[in-house]
Amino acid sequence: MKKYLISTSLIVLVALPTATLANTPGDSSLKRVVTTTPTPTVRRTTITPVPPMPRIDDATFKKDTEDAFKEYRTATGQTKKIESLKKAAQKATDHRIDVLNQLIENVDANTRLSDADKATIKDGINTQITALTDLNTEIQAATDLTTIKPLVKKLYDYKIITVMKPKQIGIMAVARIQGVTNRLENLEKKIERLLAKAKADGADVDAIEASLATFNEKIAEAKSYAAQAKEIFKSISASDPEQAKVLREEGKADLQKARESLKAASTELHKIIVALKTANNPTLTPSVTPETSPEATPTATPTPEV
Repeated sequence: MKKYLISTSLIVLVALPTATLANTPGDSSLKRVVTTTPTPTVRRTTITPVPPMPRIDDATFKKDTEDAFKEYRTATGQTKKIESLKKAAQKATDHRIDVLNQLIENVDANTRLSDADKATIKDGINTQITALTDLNTEIQAATDLTTIKPLVKKLYDYKIITVMKPKQIGIMAVARIQGVTNRLENLEKKIERLLAKAKADGADVDAIEASLATFNEKIAEAKSYAAQAKEIFKSISASDPEQAKVLREEGKADLQKARESLKAASTELHKIIVALKTANNPTLTPSVTPETSPEATPTATPTPEV
């Protein structure tokens, strides 16, 4: 085997600072100039977190709008009136877009919505933002009162917020209910294992099985009502505000039915747990008072460890 020896002088040479030879002015002799390579400074990149979107101040927007229209009414001459209308239109557009962007932020932060639902909701909102921007561009390009006045009226008659905001909030409410139904469905397997254990121990489980059947029925009802509500909310269009009101109320009614079904399921779940505890440990004397949640989306009572 070949052995490779490294000279000690080579190691020293590598370790020493770099040396160069240079002449000084007026001196023919060579001087040894030692230059030391500085140690590089490692710069750490710090990422500044993006601040949360500020809360939209509706009161300030309302006052600014009133001031802009007051300026329009008191303005003399067409040019000043046009300028005041453009100012009012710009404020109205900015406010509406801020609200819609805040909706997008809420959608992105919602962990219960699927990626597909998020994409659908955001596409709908962005379509409205584009429509608002185009309308405002047309307003800002107007050069006479005859042109600008109907455009400004169209902007203020465009009930985008009163339509789109309830629509997206409704879809997110459906997602919350669907999250609860999924968690309750996952409890069914644990209940069945406990039920099998109670049967094996010779316990009377007829009442438990009846409650479990009712529990499953109520979960199915909640899922059905939630699915109906979701389709209704998704069908709401900003182009028909009157129809949007009707659909919004229909969606809210289905949401309420879904909540009521979840409360009933929660009541049955509590009965099942109490009965299973008693069956698996006859010495227990638990309360039989149902513990249903008063919230819109009740949280299921935890099941005992299997």
